[in-house]
Amino acid sequence: MSLPTTRMPDSPRPASFKVDRVSNVLRSVPITGAHRAQTRVIGESYWAVNLDYNPMREEHFGPLISFLNKQEGMHNSFGINLPNFDSRDIVAVGNYISLSNGKCVQIETVGSLSSPSQLFIASTNPSATLTYTNSIAVTSGVPVAIYVEADSIVSSATVEMWTTNGVATGSNRSNVEAIYAGRNLVCLTPTVSGSVYIKVTHGTTASLSNWSLYEGLQVGIQTTVTAPVAQASDAGAYYLPAPMAVMPVSLGSNKMSVDYGKDSFIKLKIGLTERR
Repeated sequence: MSLPTTRMPDSPRPASFKVDRVSNVLRSVPITGAHRAQTRVIGESYWAVNLDYNPMREEHFGPLISFLNKQEGMHNSFGINLPNFDSRDIVAVGNYISLSNGKCVQIETVGSLSSPSQLFIASTNPSATLTYTNSIAVTSGVPVAIYVEADSIVSSATVEMWTTNGVATGSNRSNVEAIYAGRNLVCLTPTVSGSVYIKVTHGTTASLSNWSLYEGLQVGIQTTVTAPVAQASDAGAYYLPAPMAVMPVSLGSNKMSVDYGKDSFIKLKIGLTERR
């Protein structure tokens, strides 16, 4: 499993997030006597997310509801962007952070995860449809978290690692991921060690800003404590530091409800359940 490639549209953005931790506990209490209550956890705990949107007009509502209506109720899974509580420190206690295996956890104790070094960022535009970052040093197999905000993505755009920053020369050195209008977090895993460039292929009207590049930090060698606690199966995965996290979810109900007001504004609340 990796970061979800299908993402909920980032515009319009929710006015508020409500994130709950849900644990299904079977509890039995004796009617008489001095016996203690018996409890048993059924399955794993999971996140439940409620998104509340400000009233919106049809032109803003359309892309979002068309995406949601494509989902088959609680069956399909996709990703949502979770902004950090502390935007000044991306690994602050309480922030959410993505793992390269697709999980999303909350930082309880930073430990050795504190203050990861951001890779130096500058970008160039050798053509109307290409953007490159500066050369960055990577290690084969160690993923890099790429955060970028994109405006005016008309059709499609992709991001990958590239050997040069020329217009037509060079070759691919990682997986290729899609980016969309709004905030993007992707995980690129280099196939070589050495210097590479981050290459974005996009439409002629696109602009990219607020770059953030961090090398992933392997879960198994960190002293970080998270909720939920990292499992033995997560030891080979990497934390992906970034200004936000991506959580895999599905709709929390098989029914999608939209309120159309007399004032021509549309009201929408969305309940989501974490998927793994």
